[in-house]
Amino acid sequence: MVGVSEPVWHYLQPYYEGFRERYPRVAIELVVIAEPVGAHTDASRSVRWRIAFDDVGRSVQSDRATAGASAVVGAMSVTGVAVRSFDARFVPVVSAFNPTAEVSLEILRMTLAGELSDWSSVQPDWSGRIEFLTWPDNPADDMIIHLLDDADHYEATKTDLDNYGSFLDRLRLNPHGLALVPLARIAPGVNPVTIVAGDAAMGTQLVCRANVLELEQRSPLSVVRRWLARQTRERTALDLFIDYIRSVDSTLSGDGAVTLVAVGDVMMDRGVRLAMNKLGMTHPFEGTHQVLSSADIAVANLETPISNRGTPLNMFRAYPDVMKTLRYSGIDVVSVANNHILDYDEIALSDTLAYLRDNGIQGVGAGLNAAEARRAAVVDVRGMTMSFLAYTELWFCQTKDNREYDATETRAGVAPLKEEVVTAGVASAAASSDFVVVSCHWGQEYNHYSNDTQRRFARIATSAGARVVLGHHPHVLQGIEFGDSWVVAYSLGNFVFDQRQPGTQDSLILRITISAGHIIRVELLPCYIVDCRPVLLAGDLKRKALLELCRLSSDRAE
Repeated sequence: MVGVSEPVWHYLQPYYEGFRERYPRVAIELVVIAEPVGAHTDASRSVRWRIAFDDVGRSVQSDRATAGASAVVGAMSVTGVAVRSFDARFVPVVSAFNPTAEVSLEILRMTLAGELSDWSSVQPDWSGRIEFLTWPDNPADDMIIHLLDDADHYEATKTDLDNYGSFLDRLRLNPHGLALVPLARIAPGVNPVTIVAGDAAMGTQLVCRANVLELEQRSPLSVVRRWLARQTRERTALDLFIDYIRSVDSTLSGDGAVTLVAVGDVMMDRGVRLAMNKLGMTHPFEGTHQVLSSADIAVANLETPISNRGTPLNMFRAYPDVMKTLRYSGIDVVSVANNHILDYDEIALSDTLAYLRDNGIQGVGAGLNAAEARRAAVVDVRGMTMSFLAYTELWFCQTKDNREYDATETRAGVAPLKEEVVTAGVASAAASSDFVVVSCHWGQEYNHYSNDTQRRFARIATSAGARVVLGHHPHVLQGIEFGDSWVVAYSLGNFVFDQRQPGTQDSLILRITISAGHIIRVELLPCYIVDCRPVLLAGDLKRKALLELCRLSSDRAE
């Protein structure tokens, strides 16, 4: 049992909860004591802890295979001394709808002190009154007081939300919000901002280097440590806890992070084919090639079968030479679970899957039988295993014969968006991989708002273990929703398409940074489609697009 002062408990709480979940039988327990013990200095906090090594559960190595084991050290009661140092890390954060990626330490200080009050002083091409958000138990508020000579402005202007959950809900949908939080409190939809000192990036954190967790002295540390070492031949539970804190901080700092880029509908026929004939086969991706190819994984919805064979049942078919276009694009995985992949019948579907496979692109969500259609595409990148699944609720729109297109044991087709299929597929993928991405072809065309079916299946997928859900089919953008560990983009709109209806030329690149299976950043890169080619927006056009996407997301949340 460890007694900690209340401010330190609020800092350590997310680590403690994660530690207990990972090591449920390791005997360490934190409790809050009534009065803080220790002292503040200008740059650090010294905190006195009390621990009794009574029946301390033996800790284990950090591998998952043995993480549940524990044993009692012995009947002997020992109260000892131990000192553990760690860095208390705090990070500025903004909404994912705010493009601010870095700030100088001086600008941050001036903003918190009230010397700067508009985002235009912090981020070019962004504007609006800066709103400071926090919650009553946010230990970063003390860090702000240390950072400022006079914290009166911050104290007078900050908005205290009821609790951390309310704070997250508010900041996620507030493109003008700013906060300073413990590193462990970042979550999907709340992006860390890199602090820059002069020309050098300091990383995302303000660090209290001198934080010390000090145990009450009753016996010499060396005696206790030697006794424990003889008894356990392992580290103590407290050692394991401090190591866990450091590993979480390393993860949230983005060490070894993976970038996932997702885009919407890609159609390689009709007007897009005419544009490629006129402007070149790489034309559709020339405005976004760098973003897609620089990501570790890029995923899209392929709305066209690729073949020179087949019977026309609907409208689209691209010839095999478009593989040059797709190879150039930088796309690694495509969903083929949609209402057009069988436009030229089963033979064209078979050709499509073969062309993709032969060119190093994984297709997911359709196959020559049900097992193949429902099988995950698995990608290993930087030591992380990612699984991709795709489903569609639409498969017979406008076909010349009203057939069922869901795959069976004996029939080629798509993976259907059905509860039992999604639940089983996602749960299986989550059990065998570190990160699961689900693509869903759903919703109503040309409608900017998700419907009940979309929201229900988003819950089904995330409850089963999906971390990212990507929506397609409406051909216009819809809102984005964030959870504790997941992101749902209800519709990414068109990406390479020839439509001209209102809203169909607005597009989006969703860029997600993932570290050790955790989402640590969500970036929204608005685009506009010109001559069937998406172009990244900048300046005031980008600002307006982000604010509109935030509005769509806020309206969805109401």
